[in-house]
This record gives sequence, structure tokens and C-alpha cells, in this order.
Amino acid sequence: MQQRLTEPDDRHMSDEERGQRNRKVVFAFLLLCTIVFFLVSSLPPPLIPPALAKLLTFAAFGAATVAAVRRERLFAAHFTHWDQAAALMGLSLLAGLLTDPAAVGGALESLTPAAAPPAEAAPSLETPTLPVAPPTI
Repeated sequence: MQQRLTEPDDRHMSDEERGQRNRKVVFAFLLLCTIVFFLVSSLPPPLIPPALAKLLTFAAFGAATVAAVRRERLFAAHFTHWDQAAALMGLSLLAGLLTDPAAVGGALESLTPAAAPPAEAAPSLETPTLPVAPPTI
């Protein structure tokens, strides 16, 4: 049996089948958002919005790629990966709007270690070599 690469015309779908597709896409959207929020939760607060924006943008491109590969209809009667990509990109833009560049710069400066003062005579890490006498026979 040959598998179809494109999804069937949604005008002939039952309400139950549309609901099932909607639940799958919404579940995938919520799962992606949960994973992204988990990944950025360990960052300092000023760095959360820009990191969130970047990760959500990558997730949106991933969802759009899936929709293009599956050849989903752009204006379907049920949720598709195109809708998921649009929602992820909208959240990404919102997170980008909440980014404070001055606070991000301060947070990045606090994370980078201060330059150590140059040492006067730093100990050498090389192993000292000892003179070796030739073996006697």
C-alpha cells in the first residue's frame, strides 16, 4: 500500500479526525514550549528573554520545515505545523520585545571572569629534564 506524502483534503474529514489532529499539534506546541522554558530557566533573569527568543525562533523554523516536508495545506480547517510555526514565531517576537539590552550587557559582563593580573614569575608547567649519563657496558 502506497503512503500519501500530502495530507488528505480536510473538507472530507470528520469532526473527530479534525479534533484529533488539533490535539496532536497543540500537544506538540505545548511540549516544545515546555522544553524551551526548561532550557532557559537556569539562566540569569536578564538573559532569559533573548535566549527564549532565539530558541523559539529555531523551534518555529523546525515546525515550518516539518510542515513543508509533509506538504501541509497552509489554510487548513484544522491546526497544522504552519499554525504551530506562526505561534512559536509570535512568542519569539514577544520575548524579543521584552529584552532589555542594557541588562543583558550587564549580565554578560558579570558572567565573564575578570582578567587575572599578570604573574611576576609564573611557575613552569614543563617537567625538568635531568642530565642522563650514557650506560656503561
